[in-house]
Amino acid sequence: MCRNFFGVLLFLLILGTASATTYYVKTTGNDTTGNGSSANPWRTIQTCASYTALAEGDTCLVSPGDYTGTATSSKVNIVKSGSAGKPITFKSSGAGVMTNGFIISGKSYIVIDGFDITTPLTSAWDSRNYGAGIYLSNAKNNELRNNHIQHTISPGIYLFDSGDTGNKILNNKIEYAGCYAGIVLENGPSNNTIEGNDISHTIQHPRYPTLCSLSGSDADGIKFDGSGNIFRGNYIHDITTADYGNVSPHVDGIQSCCYSGTSNILIEKNWINLTTAGTYTQGVYVDDASYTNINVVNNVIEVIQPINFVNVTTGTIYNNTLLPGNPSLTSANGIQLINSSGIKVKNNIIYERKSDTDHYYLYLENSSSGLDVGYNNYYRISGVTSGSYATDTSTDPKFLSPATTASILGSDGIPFTSDDGLVLQNSSPAINSGTNVSVTTDILGTSRPQGISYDLGAYEYLSIIPTPDCAIGNQITSACICNGSTYSSGYCCSAGYSSSACTILPPVPAILEIEAEECALSSGSTGITFSTQSAAEISYIYQVTETSNPLNGGKAVCNLNVSEAGEYVIQVNANAPNDGSNSIFINVDSDANSDQMVWDIPIAIGFQDSNANWRGQDGNFEYSQFIPKTFDLNADMHKVIIIGREGNTNINKIQLIKISKTISVCLDFTGDKQVNIFDLVYVATRILSPDLIADITADGVVDIFDLIAVSTNFKSC
Repeated sequence: MCRNFFGVLLFLLILGTASATTYYVKTTGNDTTGNGSSANPWRTIQTCASYTALAEGDTCLVSPGDYTGTATSSKVNIVKSGSAGKPITFKSSGAGVMTNGFIISGKSYIVIDGFDITTPLTSAWDSRNYGAGIYLSNAKNNELRNNHIQHTISPGIYLFDSGDTGNKILNNKIEYAGCYAGIVLENGPSNNTIEGNDISHTIQHPRYPTLCSLSGSDADGIKFDGSGNIFRGNYIHDITTADYGNVSPHVDGIQSCCYSGTSNILIEKNWINLTTAGTYTQGVYVDDASYTNINVVNNVIEVIQPINFVNVTTGTIYNNTLLPGNPSLTSANGIQLINSSGIKVKNNIIYERKSDTDHYYLYLENSSSGLDVGYNNYYRISGVTSGSYATDTSTDPKFLSPATTASILGSDGIPFTSDDGLVLQNSSPAINSGTNVSVTTDILGTSRPQGISYDLGAYEYLSIIPTPDCAIGNQITSACICNGSTYSSGYCCSAGYSSSACTILPPVPAILEIEAEECALSSGSTGITFSTQSAAEISYIYQVTETSNPLNGGKAVCNLNVSEAGEYVIQVNANAPNDGSNSIFINVDSDANSDQMVWDIPIAIGFQDSNANWRGQDGNFEYSQFIPKTFDLNADMHKVIIIGREGNTNINKIQLIKISKTISVCLDFTGDKQVNIFDLVYVATRILSPDLIADITADGVVDIFDLIAVSTNFKSC
């Protein structure tokens, strides 16, 4: 009685911290009769978003399929908030989850992950909130990641007002977004991070000229205002007048205009290439307001005019590699400062592919106040509009392959990799030619400086072999790059770095096996040995006489070669027809010479595969203490040793199976194909019981740790 009371008490304590719930949405589901379970899912994402019981930490998992519609009601309106550390997550379970996007208004701690988003190009959708792929208003601490947004009337992602703070826009692909930019931050959003996004083919007028109530002259990559925002590692490219709807766009990579109070902005490690625009382009352009502390660092910018500051008060332009001009159009200045003050321009490389003495690497107009310039290198372009700086140089920086837009991407054709064509050669005069500007890494994350001083441009020269990529799924034993960062320990998983082992469910088993008749057979101390027999095309070994003393039984030594260290179980294909013919002694690498090593094989007619258990110290013929018995094995030859016990226990095949330490089985004790509260009750009522079927952690006792194992693995089986 006390034992059961204690178990129920522990269950109630655990219940309050039981793991969050995953709800399911499928195209085969039903919003009326469904309950959000895997077996009975809902049809629409909105039903999950509006579900009364949806709580912080929960997930709406959406299966691949088409969830779009023609009415604006098909856009998902988020109606609940998560909390810090417990966001409400909307996630695709695979590629091809097609939606009309999301509206997050006044909500916080929401994750939108992995959706394909588009909006109908009709007048009903021609507005900021419906026309955008994902629209935020007064939304805080949300994360939008890994989405593919295309063909929208309004911007792909739209942060609309000053209430939008602390949001993360990560690793989205945005193309053919309408009405002036792929991503827009407007009316004062603050402290947001825009990182790792791929933005291309922005459209000035979707379905020109009938749509786009937000019509203007722009087709930009990113347009922003506000304070404390970070723009890092974005790839902005291929915005072109060749796309339908781009009539005469003004094209900028990252632009800010006309909002007083924009300040403390970091624009770093972006790659902006707009050479195919077919019109005048700028890389980073801030204009028409009193801006403060605008910082442009470690970027690669290939456009007609890479950087243009207008009315900026204080800012830094450090370690950028700039390629002004467009061979098919015209050239312009590399860095242009107009009506600005307190600007620092250092450690940049400005490289023209063709000679252009009509333009300057640094154009100054009413911007000399507080100006700090030096340690820049310019090539095939003039210096400064007036005067010169003694620490500036004008020489070929000797990039690896700067000839064309294609060549600067390197042989892999993608930016941000060690084979980029703007990496410095070992003979480059830009190496060790910079000054300390407190920029600690380069565009690839390489530490600065590598030598006696800073290098110029976006890339710090590495005199050693670049750090290799980590092998996915393997333990890290030496420095390698995982998900863009360097680590010397831990694990590199498919989803990124983890300090503990990657969770892979189910594990891919490493199986080694041997036929029992191929094992080395010998007799015990009394001369009893295993015999071999064949029946119905199955060969097996057995001993006729029962031997309760392991010294007396026949012995089978089975050699197996383990190539990968880890935790293993022994699986045996055996025929144990009754309770007088269903036990053996079994061990690995040492004699099975103890009653604790008895395995009572499940009784079955015919040969069946079973994992070997041990009775252990506390077990008996009715239950085993170790279910299954596991063995930590290194990569080497190992011996599975079987000693006969009960007569006519037939052994056909022996296998070693590598298992994952992550719980990968379905902990469904009640048979309803769900791991849920009823399984928690089942385990709780067996706390400290000799019934070890609920000993999930295989530590020889049913305890609080088994409750935790169940509560953290709620799922459908």
